[in-house]
Amino acid sequence: MDINVEDGLVVLPGLNEQAKFVAIQRANELASAVNAMCQSETIDIPLTLEGKLISENDYPKTHLLEKERGWEPPHPELVRAYFEQLKNYDSKYSENGIAELLDLSSGRAVRNFKSGERPVPYAVWRKFLIATGRAPVEIPKMVGFFK
Repeated sequence: MDINVEDGLVVLPGLNEQAKFVAIQRANELASAVNAMCQSETIDIPLTLEGKLISENDYPKTHLLEKERGWEPPHPELVRAYFEQLKNYDSKYSENGIAELLDLSSGRAVRNFKSGERPVPYAVWRKFLIATGRAPVEIPKMVGFFK
């Protein structure tokens, strides 16, 4: 982005050009963050439910799919097991900690998901899968820079 000086005055590029510059800078930051994230450790903590080992093979895999490819909400037992696994990794991921991770207003929603009272919405579940390395980071589509 070029900034010019004409007759002693600083002349900035138009807003569209500034938006492109900011978008490119942010894209570079995000690329670095994704690369760093891909270097994260592999966490080998058993998947348990109330202290008993469980197998993901006992549940359908539709909770791992993308929405347009047949996604279905995860079984509440699997929700509890995944959340318990995260908490076993780090105690800060209590119900309130998981709510914070998923941008939910409180741990109440997490409790509702665990109990099966409410199915986990796709966007919330996808965010959880990405945070735990079970799904790849998704880049939103961009149409272009509108004036």
